[in-house]
Amino acid sequence: PDGGGRGATAMLRPLVAPALVFFTLTMGFGGIVTFLPLAVPDAATASGALFIASLCMLAGRLAAGMVGDRLTAGRQLLPGALVGAAGMVGVAVGTTAGGGAWGAAGAGLFGLGLGIVQNDSLVLILGRAGPGRHGTASAVWNFAYDGGTGAGAVLLGAVVAGADYPWAFAA
Repeated sequence: PDGGGRGATAMLRPLVAPALVFFTLTMGFGGIVTFLPLAVPDAATASGALFIASLCMLAGRLAAGMVGDRLTAGRQLLPGALVGAAGMVGVAVGTTAGGGAWGAAGAGLFGLGLGIVQNDSLVLILGRAGPGRHGTASAVWNFAYDGGTGAGAVLLGAVVAGADYPWAFAA
């Protein structure tokens, strides 16, 4: 608005932190949906883990919405990210020999954490963008979702090229 773009930069600045937390979790999601079926030789185990991750993601969104009605937006980002990180450790263990149960549990924890961050980041970004800027907030949030998913698949693939699946998921 001021001709130099500083108005847009100032408006986007408060949206960056929650978008980066969400971007980080969606990177894990991109890695899981792209490479878990390749990392786990049993199709039923891989499919089950992906199904559990999706169910738990929905549960995380629901829980975050219910809790979010009583908390300030953004208070669930760190706990959700930590739950997601713990889940990714479980996925990494699950890609080792005999770790199928760990992988399913890890995928569930990861999905739960992603769902929590997904919901809380959206509410926080919409609130920080302010009235009349929902299009901008939606674009930032959707970029974090889609960009993180794509970046996660590419980056995990690059790590897999130099290491095995457990190390790639751990990274």
